[in-house]
Amino acid sequence: VAQGRLDSKAAPLPDPCRFKVVINGVASDSSNVGDLICRLEDSQYFCQVYPSFSRNKNVTAASAVVSRPVSKKGAGRAGENYQVSEFEIVCYLANYLKGSSRGVVQRANDKRAER
Repeated sequence: VAQGRLDSKAAPLPDPCRFKVVINGVASDSSNVGDLICRLEDSQYFCQVYPSFSRNKNVTAASAVVSRPVSKKGAGRAGENYQVSEFEIVCYLANYLKGSSRGVVQRANDKRAER
């Protein structure tokens, strides 16, 4: 676990060190959640990507002005209800090889280094 503030007195990170990333959010279309998961899996920067949960949720517009309409009907009105997909995705940053000035990525499931 990384500390919030790094200074000269901070202890070095343990070896091996992994950084867990948790993404929480809402999407107007549930297919966007699947697309995001696929893009994270295809990325060289993330590994072990899995959804914690995905569920439908009703939300109410808080103000009369909505910058991007949630539905295709047009701009939302205050108090109008919308159905969205609430989700949480957990993944890890791919491990980097120590001692490399270029930040060579080593995939957790791949023993060879990619440049």
